Amino acid sequence: MKILIIEDDTFKCKDIVKFLQENLPQAEIDTATSYAKGVKKGYSGKYNIIVVDNCLPFYDSNPYDLHPDMAELIMEELDELAGDTVGKFIICSQYETEDEGEKLRRVQKRRSSVCLGVVRYECNCDNWKDELITLINTTI
Repeated sequence: MKILIIEDDTFKCKDIVKFLQENLPQAEIDTATSYAKGVKKGYSGKYNIIVVDNCLPFYDSNPYDLHPDMAELIMEELDELAGDTVGKFIICSQYETEDEGEKLRRVQKRRSSVCLGVVRYECNCDNWKDELITLINTTI
């Protein structure tokens, strides 16, 4: 299994990678830190799962120029460019309010053909780990 994590927050990315390496030791894990790098890597079609944050910069060269709603934009872009060769997506975001969570769940419903679900990442809580691994296991 090959997994791509598109995440610009270094701590969060390392936390997710470490968790996946411990629980899916056979998985090959790759990372990208922006929309551009994520789409480029995702377009290769070699990933079974793409874990994507919702707020990302467009380019690595400008990491502080963050844009919301990137998860859906990346899904749309890769679905159009690569079609059936693109793996399944999981939105893993550190959203603050339930309204933000509901917005992401609506994205998941609109993109249900390619998006498995939404995971709320919290650095001081482990709930996200069970949710993430459960969604990944639906593809195995």
